[in-house]
Amino acid sequence: MKTFAKHIVTIALGLAAWPVCAQGPVAAVSNTGGTSAMEWHRNAAYRIKYKVPVDWTLVKQGNDTISVATYVSPQQDMLLFIGKRRDAAKTLTPEAALAEMLQEFQVTGNRIFPTQYNGIKFVETTGSGIVRGHAVQYDAMAANHRGHIILVYVYASHAAYQSNKQTLEQVVHSIAPYRGR
Repeated sequence: MKTFAKHIVTIALGLAAWPVCAQGPVAAVSNTGGTSAMEWHRNAAYRIKYKVPVDWTLVKQGNDTISVATYVSPQQDMLLFIGKRRDAAKTLTPEAALAEMLQEFQVTGNRIFPTQYNGIKFVETTGSGIVRGHAVQYDAMAANHRGHIILVYVYASHAAYQSNKQTLEQVVHSIAPYRGR
């Protein structure tokens, strides 16, 4: 049986041709001096909310044990992936989930450090590697959130990551708890 990370990576990599619930738009300034309109996405199943550029395409995938929301930039040079496995927190630590995900994406993690965004405690790492034959830069995180393991992975070509770093950071830093209805 495939591991949790293998399921998610298989789904995420199958979505993007490249290598790689909304509320009103919010302006985000990019490093290139322009602005990128952002919108809130609320996911009651994941019990989180987060901002994503309005022009990114959402693709939802999943099976009986996992759920993945993947967002791809119009140029297909950046990808945001958020996955969760129901009740995985009972058997899997965020550190182990993050290590599995990095191994499946075939990238080497740097130092893993604890961080917190809007009350959710993550373990996080950043780095670079080769995904589907393309050099990428990434930020990856995992958290035990309300009984689920949440995995967040944003990756982009080096050029796209550097020119959109502020927007990508805003996406990652916007992740917050969501209670739903």
